[in-house]
Amino acid sequence: MPAVLAQREAGRAGLEALERALRAVAHHRVACADCQTGRFCPLGYELAERKAWTEQTREDVARQQVREQREEQSWERGRDRRLASRRASDWRRVEPAVRRTDRVRAQSPAGTDSPNDHTSVPLDPIHISR
Repeated sequence: MPAVLAQREAGRAGLEALERALRAVAHHRVACADCQTGRFCPLGYELAERKAWTEQTREDVARQQVREQREEQSWERGRDRRLASRRASDWRRVEPAVRRTDRVRAQSPAGTDSPNDHTSVPLDPIHISR
């Protein structure tokens, strides 16, 4: 996935530059007698070098972006592992108190039906007359 994203980003700017370089080489080869025969004139050689440099630069940018995206994803995975570890250690720290509180809450006081020390909640509706 990172390679696709990087190639897309590098491709936009790099593709335009590469197309300009290819057009320049093609236009020159049409007009130059030496370049038509397969021998490069100084200008044709320079244009071919620039085209090759543009292609290499585009590939380098894509590789660099892939590398940066992988590093970022690795950092995010590490952060997620650290957060999960912290949540687990926090839970281990408070778990005994939570279990104790749950046990106390589950006990009903002697002589009542309610789970607390207060009076029972009436189940029948109360009608108040004025």
